[in-house]
Amino acid sequence: MELSKLLLPVMGDWQITQSFREHLAFAATHVGMKYNAGVDFYSNNRNIYACDSGTVVQVGFDSDGYGFFIKLQHSWGFSLYAHLEQNAKLQVRDEVKSSEPIGIMGSTGFSTGVHLHFETRDQDGKIFDPTGYLIYGAEPNGQEVINSGDEIEVVSPLGANFRKRPSFDCADVLGRLEPGQNLRVTGSAIQFG
Repeated sequence: MELSKLLLPVMGDWQITQSFREHLAFAATHVGMKYNAGVDFYSNNRNIYACDSGTVVQVGFDSDGYGFFIKLQHSWGFSLYAHLEQNAKLQVRDEVKSSEPIGIMGSTGFSTGVHLHFETRDQDGKIFDPTGYLIYGAEPNGQEVINSGDEIEVVSPLGANFRKRPSFDCADVLGRLEPGQNLRVTGSAIQFG
């Protein structure tokens, strides 16, 4: 399954407090420590939203790591939301829709402050950096942000990889848009993310 876009799991006035690359650098200097790679977010809106439609496969508590967490299975793989304020009200096998509220940001488990730890893994369980796939601007009703044929201007606060086709393969990356740069896309917006 190829992935083209994921909805940002936070809304409001948000920021990334630790990037995927920063997680990898931390792991390299703290060998032997229980480690989770992903992206950390903080927002003044503490609600957490599903990045894509899927099925709840795990809800639990990990005192040495994730704290209260929820894990969703999607057609492309898995997403995990950690350090929730309390146990999610969802149960295993519940279906969730893209942008549906699924929890509240907290500081449970191995955490130094309120934030969301967000992880994405492919079907084989291999973790990947989600920031090149994240889009924002969708409202909780799940409306599409981009339609085929739209002319759009994108400002990417996260940065984004450009690929010759939607995939997890690094060989498909053509370039990178760094945070704050603008890009104008004209013509077909099919599978643009």
